[in-house]
Amino acid sequence: MECAIIYEAHLEQYVDKVIAVTAPREVRIERIMARDGITRKEAEQWIDAQYPQEKVAERADFVIINDGNKDLQKQIEELWQRLF
Repeated sequence: MECAIIYEAHLEQYVDKVIAVTAPREVRIERIMARDGITRKEAEQWIDAQYPQEKVAERADFVIINDGNKDLQKQIEELWQRLF
């Protein structure tokens, strides 16, 4: 299940494991602005209205960092090995 609001909706009880994909705030702001064509202020408001990413990462069973620097494919392959 892909669910951006898994903890807010109390859906974590319906899955075996939670994998959080995180990125630094500035990277998320830039990505949202580019994707949605919105202002920085609007992107910041959107992020601020969400459950804090840090809290999601703390509660998740696994965390993948999608910051544009860490090897995303390698992280996924390592996670896959751990799970299966």
